[in-house]
Formats: sequence, structure tokens, C-alpha cells
Amino acid sequence: MLKNQLFDLSNDESLISISGKDASTFLQGQITCDINSLTEENHLYGSLCNPKGRVISLFYIFKRLDVFFVVVPKSLSDVLVKRLKMFVFRSKVEIQDVNDNFIIYGDISTADNAFSNSFKILTHSTNQKNSLIIFEQKYLKSFKIEVFATISNGTSAFYLQLIEAGVPRITSLTSELFIPQTLNLDLLDGISFTKGCYTGQEIIARLHYKGSVKRRMYYFEATNMIQPGTDLFISGESNSLGTIVDCQPTSNQSYAGTAVIKDNYSTHTSINCDEFGKITIKPIKYS
Repeated sequence: MLKNQLFDLSNDESLISISGKDASTFLQGQITCDINSLTEENHLYGSLCNPKGRVISLFYIFKRLDVFFVVVPKSLSDVLVKRLKMFVFRSKVEIQDVNDNFIIYGDISTADNAFSNSFKILTHSTNQKNSLIIFEQKYLKSFKIEVFATISNGTSAFYLQLIEAGVPRITSLTSELFIPQTLNLDLLDGISFTKGCYTGQEIIARLHYKGSVKRRMYYFEATNMIQPGTDLFISGESNSLGTIVDCQPTSNQSYAGTAVIKDNYSTHTSINCDEFGKITIKPIKYS
């Protein structure tokens, strides 16, 4: 039997629950996606932004009965819980970190029937090859997952495939650096422009309706590791041409990643950067 390759994302991803009578209304005023389009059968991809429209975190959100579950980077989990609680006020909303009750795996193949009893399988609409599979810890006591999958503690291969698919990843190193459109969230169904007001909406909507996106996320390859959040410079120029979103090692002793780059460099196939040498850039094509 051919086994799935799963990656243990326990150190990278976390799960938050949001419940209560006012949970749906509360979330609608905080996130870029339309919570009213969420059912128990689907899931949404979106972002939580600050008042300046900068992405604090990206997330997947799904629903079970009257409880919303949000998958967020573990490095930002405490920040998000604290920030969301700031806006609860008198609303009947309860926000909890429930990560101890679940385990999150990354799957680099199409999740099959072996995992149909998982708590939830999350796959982005533009990237069917990568899934997040969430299990309840209590279920894993009776389900021998090793029978169906090979488990890896290394996660670079999983996040490298997200890079190749053009799905951005925000961590504590890059939180509040980017506006959603520069991360291509408008091309990834991560923003609703019809849902009404939410934190950061004024900036995001203005860019959509009245401006133009002058920076976009591109795929790049490099011979050196470049830390996420690093600004890129060309020799002799004082202004940054872009910022690294993510970077992972490849199988051929090089590195690949995503970077938000100014549109006037978008026609370049390679750029010579001061500190990191030549990087090759390619536009990301979404299905």
C-alpha cells in the first residue's frame, strides 16, 4: 500500500476556537474573508489585519456546529488571541487556544479516504496538492496513522510546495509588513470586497477600487538562504526593491522562496542583490 507523506506541523501551526452567540458577527468585523459564506462543508482562507491594512496573520477558518476554528502560525497564536480579545468588549464571544486537543499534519499529496475520519481537511482552491489535516488527539489514540502515512518531523518540503504554489506564509518575522493584495490574497480568494467593514478595510478597499497594486508577490530562487522579512537592495540604490516573505531549502542545494517585489522589477528574470548575489524571479500563475 502506497503511504501518504505527512509532515508533523505541531511546532509551526496552531488552532484557535472562537465561539459564543456573537462569534459570527464579531469575526465578520475583524477578518478579510466573508464569514457569512462559511458552512460546515467548506472552509475559508483570509487574513487578520491591523488598522493600517497590514497583515498580522494569514489563516484558514472552518466551522463545526456553532464553533469557529482558526488555523494560524504557532509563532503568532498568542498575539492573535490577545489581539482578538481586545475587541470583544461586551460581545458574547469566547476565544481559546485549543491546540493541545488537536494535531495538525501537512500532506503533499491529495488527502485520500484514509483520512476521511479526520476532524478537518483544508486544501486551498488554487493548490490541490497540499492539505492541512487536523486530527483530534483523542481520536489518534485508536487510529494508527502510521499504517496509512509516513510521518516526518522536518517541514521544509511541505512549506517549499506552498512556495511553489504561490501560497504565502506569514510568521512573527513578517507580521504587519504587507498589505493583503501584495501577498496576492485578492488572487487567492482571501479578500471579500463586498462584505462591509472590518479592521483595515478602508486601506484595502481603497487600493482595490482607486489605486493600483504596485508590489506583488513573486517566486524566487537563490544560492543563499535569505531570512523572511529581509529587505532586498541593488548596489547603489538606497530604496528596497522588495521584501522576503518565505524561503526554504530545495533538493539541489539552493533555496526557493516568495518575495513581495516592486512592479518595475517584475519584468526582470534575475536581480543582483547587494548581500545575497543573484536571485532569479518568476511571476506566480494561479489556476
